[in-house]
Amino acid sequence: MPWAPGGATTVAAVIGDPIRHSRSPAIVNAAFRALDLDWVYVAFAVPAGGAGAALDAMRTLGLGGLSVTMPHKAEVAAAVDERTPAAAALDAVNCVTAVHGRLVGHNTDAYGIMESLRLQGGLERMPPRVALLGAGGAARAVLWALLQRPEVEEVLLLNRTVRRAEDLAAEFDPQAARVRPLPLAGESLDAVRDAGLLINSTAIGMHPMPDASPLPDAGCLREGMVVL
Repeated sequence: MPWAPGGATTVAAVIGDPIRHSRSPAIVNAAFRALDLDWVYVAFAVPAGGAGAALDAMRTLGLGGLSVTMPHKAEVAAAVDERTPAAAALDAVNCVTAVHGRLVGHNTDAYGIMESLRLQGGLERMPPRVALLGAGGAARAVLWALLQRPEVEEVLLLNRTVRRAEDLAAEFDPQAARVRPLPLAGESLDAVRDAGLLINSTAIGMHPMPDASPLPDAGCLREGMVVL
C-alpha cells in the first residue's frame, strides 16, 4: 500500500521568501519514502520579519524540523534557544531541530558547500585563490568554510557594494588578511581570471531569473575554472 500521511505523521518544513521554486520538498520527501519514515516535508512562504512567528508555530504545531533559507537565516539565529558552534560562528541558521522542547539552530551550509565541491567539482583541495560573489548570509558561510582551509591563500570577495564586502571580511579578523574585498565591476573582474574556483553566493540566477548572471562580464571566466 502506498504511503499516505495520517494523524501520527511528523511534519517538517522549509521557510523562505521566495520559496515556490524550491526543490527541497521533492528531495526530502523522496528521502523519507526511501527510509520508510512516517514524515512529510512541505514549504511555507514566510515574508521577511516573520521568522520569529514561524518558530513559534514550530513549537505550537510540534514540527519535527525546519529548514531555513533566505531571508531568514540571521533572524532565526537570534531567536533559537541554542546554536551549534558553526551556527554561532556564522551567526546564521539554516536548520532547526526540536530537542527536549528547545529549538536548536544548526548551520550545514559550509559543510554542504565543501562536500559539493569535493563530490561534484572533484576538488579534494581548494585552489590557492578563490573568487566569491556576494556579501550576504550565504557568502558568510562560504567564506567561513574557505578560511578553515589552510591551502586557500586568498579569497577575492566581490560585491556590488564594496563596503558590505569590507564589513564581512572584517568579521573574520585575524583571518581577514586573506580576504580581498573588491567591487563587482570594472578592473576588479580581471583578478577573477586568476582564481581556480568561482562561487556565486548571490540570489542572481535563482527563480525567477534562472538565466541571469551576477557577472557583468563573462570574460573573466577561463577554461579549467570550477564554478559553483
